[in-house]
Amino acid sequence: MANSKTQEKIFFMPVGSAGAGKSTIVKEVIKKNKNVTFMPSVTTRKMVREDEKTVKRYERVSDDEFKAMIKDGKLLEYEQFHGNYYGVSKELFEKYIENGHIIKDIGIKGAQYFHDTLSGNKRAVSVFIDMPKKVLEERLKIRGEKPNRIKVRLSIFKKERNKRNHYNYIMDNIVLEDAVSKMLTVITNETKNKQAIPTVSVNRVNKDKVIYYMGKLHEGKYIKPIKVAIKDNRFYIISGHNKYLAGVLSGKIVSQKIVKYKKLDKLNSKYEKDWDILIKDENKGK
Repeated sequence: MANSKTQEKIFFMPVGSAGAGKSTIVKEVIKKNKNVTFMPSVTTRKMVREDEKTVKRYERVSDDEFKAMIKDGKLLEYEQFHGNYYGVSKELFEKYIENGHIIKDIGIKGAQYFHDTLSGNKRAVSVFIDMPKKVLEERLKIRGEKPNRIKVRLSIFKKERNKRNHYNYIMDNIVLEDAVSKMLTVITNETKNKQAIPTVSVNRVNKDKVIYYMGKLHEGKYIKPIKVAIKDNRFYIISGHNKYLAGVLSGKIVSQKIVKYKKLDKLNSKYEKDWDILIKDENKGK
């Protein structure tokens, strides 16, 4: 765990439906990156899953204790799923975030809360874990979920997936090893404050489109994601440069969808400095 008290502290938040593999990805990530620490949350759920034997995922309390925590303002956010309460303890969050970067799979409501409230040297980075509906359905069956429960979860998945553009990143989890690698790249780039690398000349920027997208973002709307690919542990923009610039200049979320790209050898950073100059000039003119 990092021990600097002045450096930026980031809360990494994998978001996605039950069965998307959030907790499995987190478990593998904290094995491979010692600069990020898992933060447990609070729950009334009594059942202990297999993955909790190696990582303490929850502080377990009774329903009455949880409700008392709500009443006393001891929870930063909480939600109820299938009769069980889940929440983030104010005390635990402050304890962990003061010591460095943390990671915790979280619900949509929680992710929005932390995006809206963290400030100063603390910020949130959200990653939506996506997959085809058929893949999720098969995973839920393997987990032993009952048909009626699967139907409910797939319905929730559809609603959550419709909001995937609300998060900093979108990545699939078809092959676990690939998903873990993507998450590690997110963490590395965010903790080193490295932006995605543009792959076209600044002369290709369409100012009218940038202004249009910025208008949408300032209205509180979300636009379609840009596409990025990973090369040498950095993100390179494949498409959506105008949207990218609009996001940077407005300070609003424009989701980056991590995709596979067949022409990685053609990606380079020759335009990066020109884009840095453009962004600095635009910010000076505000």
